[in-house]
Amino acid sequence: MIESGLVSESMLDPRSIEAKPYAILGPGELIGLEILVPGDNELHRTSCRALVDTELSFLECDRFLSALETDDQLRRFVLGSISQRLFTLAASVRRSSVPPDERLCALLLDLAVTHGRASERGDAVLPPPINRRLIGELASLSASRFRRAWEALPSLEGC
Repeated sequence: MIESGLVSESMLDPRSIEAKPYAILGPGELIGLEILVPGDNELHRTSCRALVDTELSFLECDRFLSALETDDQLRRFVLGSISQRLFTLAASVRRSSVPPDERLCALLLDLAVTHGRASERGDAVLPPPINRRLIGELASLSASRFRRAWEALPSLEGC
């Protein structure tokens, strides 16, 4: 579980041999959910990279699975975490089929809701590790497509 900090979660892109980020995770979110796949021994379906100094709590696998069987509150928390991750991944897939400027706009709105804070002017401000390079990767845009999409959107400052 992420206690503090930000983590980029990636999955292998079937069209290439590299991992592509699809989510930024923060405090209270779980990583390493592969252990919950029944009968599956394939670990590392996703990879995570800390974007800033990050503190994690590690849970021993057998104890965690045992606690899931007996603790309703933990089970609801894990189910909510998995559901949120599913919707994040679905949004990433859905965004990939829209034009670059719409894709970038949708991603920025998602990031503002999940990781942004309001400035004194009421604008959404993203934390510094969520920079243009990472946003371009999350949007699956080449540098030139990203630049054109970025310039087409109004009121983007400071990223």
